[in-house]
Amino acid sequence: TWPAAKEEPASLAVLASPHLTNEESFVLANFVNEGLAAGHVLLPVETGVDDGFLVREERAANARGAREVGIEVRGHGIEALLDAVESGEVRTLWVLGADLLAVADNERVVAALQKAETLIVQDSNRSGLTDLATVVLPGLTFAEKDGSFTNHAGRVQRIRRALNSPEGLLNDGELVSALRAQVEGAPAAAFEAAVVLESIGAARPLFEGMSFARIGSEGALLGEAAPVAEPAATESAEQPTEGA
Repeated sequence: TWPAAKEEPASLAVLASPHLTNEESFVLANFVNEGLAAGHVLLPVETGVDDGFLVREERAANARGAREVGIEVRGHGIEALLDAVESGEVRTLWVLGADLLAVADNERVVAALQKAETLIVQDSNRSGLTDLATVVLPGLTFAEKDGSFTNHAGRVQRIRRALNSPEGLLNDGELVSALRAQVEGAPAAAFEAAVVLESIGAARPLFEGMSFARIGSEGALLGEAAPVAEPAATESAEQPTEGA
């Protein structure tokens, strides 16, 4: 599946999840943009009414973060993608999460995805998508992860693992790294959220200087974590008087 998709990028669609951490989204973006060069990339995000207080328009923990770290939408939207699946243009889909079911007509989605040659679903919970999948990759919930999210206002916030995952399960960043290693025929790169966040800072200017220590318990705004250079010292224009 992966070698064929790599040779024909137009035949591959990747639906990213706005619930992955910044660090997981970054390794996914690099893989999708460089390793696979997928022809179709979508970030389905459920939306609703913004109450101006607690509930925002985007019903997702890290939609902004996913975009900021490099998830770039390619293609012409969900309906066009489903048309491409039904026509046979898109034959392989890699779907992370079940957000597609929240933003599109479920009957239409099911009818289209049943025609895909290969449907890979990566998620922490069972859904109508996992029931259709050729391959299911079990992901983890946010409570089983270390990392960070970026909220609607651009504040990067720390999340810490509160639950131990079942033995043998990988987090979503590790799964992405393992898949990339399979495609490229190389050992899987280690996925350590703190190290990946440093890599994000080196690649994405708004994240420059960002670290778990800098985020702390209150978070840090994008673009404000980089250290500010001290102004160059200048000699005083007023010289001391001899003998003073």
